[in-house]
Amino acid sequence: MSALYLIRHSLTEGNERRLYYGATDLPLTEAGRALCRSLRGSYDLPDGVAFATSGMLRAEETLELLFGDVPHERFPDLREAEMGIFEMKSYDELKDTPAYQQWLSDASGHFEIPGGESNQQVLTRVMRAIRALAPKGNRLIVCHGGVIACALNALFPEGKPSFWDWVPGACHGYAVEFEPDTDAPRAFWEI
Repeated sequence: MSALYLIRHSLTEGNERRLYYGATDLPLTEAGRALCRSLRGSYDLPDGVAFATSGMLRAEETLELLFGDVPHERFPDLREAEMGIFEMKSYDELKDTPAYQQWLSDASGHFEIPGGESNQQVLTRVMRAIRALAPKGNRLIVCHGGVIACALNALFPEGKPSFWDWVPGACHGYAVEFEPDTDAPRAFWEI
């Protein structure tokens, strides 16, 4: 059996202020650091798990605070969505913007945020990484809430009512078990 353990990074200014952000490489806040310290040692992982991050600062800091200075790889395809003109803005700042309204109403996922990515572009790169990593043994990856929701929604389309129901809290996520030597998902559980 191989499993991917996908954990969302801890709290940043963007989370605390409820901003749309992806490309901005924010560090953890003091509350985010405290949350990590409170959870250190609480994850039930198999022996020999390999570690990885998206390479973004918030993911790197979370990994180190939760698991120490462990060797790890970086997978940029698992970075958060590029939010373009929405970057570091709140709902209140965006709600009357035509591009924001168009993005919210785009059921196809093909609307590209000006200066950013479409939901379909994010899905394509995230699933490319997940499919490549799935058959490679047990790996814990600290990445981003949108990335985790995107992957789980694609792997288990009947698993939860909507994409948003898959978004885990800070320092939480899911384990996904795959069929032996394949990228076919078998089961998931919350961590």
